[in-house]
Amino acid sequence: IWPMASMRSKAMANVLVSLSDPLGQYSGFLFNETQVDYDLAKEFFERVLASSEGDAISIMNCPAGSLLAQVSQGYGYLEKIQPNSSILDLHEIPDWEAYHASLPRNSRKERNKRRNKLASNGSLEYEVVAAGSDRYRELVQTCLDFKQVWLAETGRRAGILADIETARYFADLASETADGEIVSGAVMHCLSVNGAPIGLEMGMIWNGDYYSYLGAIDWEWRAYSPGKVQMEFAQRWAKEAGLKRFDFLS
Repeated sequence: IWPMASMRSKAMANVLVSLSDPLGQYSGFLFNETQVDYDLAKEFFERVLASSEGDAISIMNCPAGSLLAQVSQGYGYLEKIQPNSSILDLHEIPDWEAYHASLPRNSRKERNKRRNKLASNGSLEYEVVAAGSDRYRELVQTCLDFKQVWLAETGRRAGILADIETARYFADLASETADGEIVSGAVMHCLSVNGAPIGLEMGMIWNGDYYSYLGAIDWEWRAYSPGKVQMEFAQRWAKEAGLKRFDFLS
């Protein structure tokens, strides 16, 4: 499976782009590694090129060495950019307290100040909800609603987030648990004050890595930096959950 979507470029050309563009960082095939080799992937890629009704295909942020990168080599124009990923290697952290203590003094001071400022407004709570529950589906809609307000207030556009099918897709995602812990699939992080969500983050766990996919805040709380506070909680959760890496997808 090659997740793609059609869009109209500024030059009025129909372009196939990665379905996650511009929200996701990575482009690639979804395939069974035990049944798909280079030759089959190459044939699939060429069939897509031959049958596409679009004017062009734009592949952004394709990981080097991936199957898509291999089969697309030699086609089209390669923009010479060197993308960088922001990834926290949790393996290198003995425990969260030690990591926090290793940060520069000003960084620790700012983090503590943000948390205390939020906590001064009432009971500060944090939860991580597995996909598949009613609570998860409720928070998906809240997250998308928060994001729409943020996009409007900051003059940005991402029409796909307003599509009802987007909400249905995210709400229908699943997760796997073992011994009460989430080990794979989608999760929703929720930072609340007095029971009301103010900072949310939808993420995915895959092969022991965590991917921070979509964050959103209650615009009315923006002066309290709920997104930064929520992100700190998420990193601590990932470490304590035994995950290997925290990929910010940025």
